[in-house]
Amino acid sequence: MRPSRGLGPRRGEIPGDAQREGREQVEFPAEPLSVDRTDQLHKEAEQLKAAMERRPVIDMARGVLMATWSCTEDEAWQMLVWVSQHSYIKLHDVAEAVVAATQ
Repeated sequence: MRPSRGLGPRRGEIPGDAQREGREQVEFPAEPLSVDRTDQLHKEAEQLKAAMERRPVIDMARGVLMATWSCTEDEAWQMLVWVSQHSYIKLHDVAEAVVAATQ
């Protein structure tokens, strides 16, 4: 026996109340963004994009350190940070060196 259509939304549909609630919650800024703020947001987006591209190398280096030294993720992270800070080399470059040393 099939349920009647009047009991609620069909599979994959959003109920009418939820659609209206979603629209009511959207708030837009009172003023358009300034040129300086727009430039700042673009710069931040570029930095985040670059960080996401470097992240796999850092994660691989953490894995190498974890396997080599039988340490936790946090301990491997602290090793990378310590070497970076005490050698004045960027963390990404330290991670690349660790990964390169295993190849």
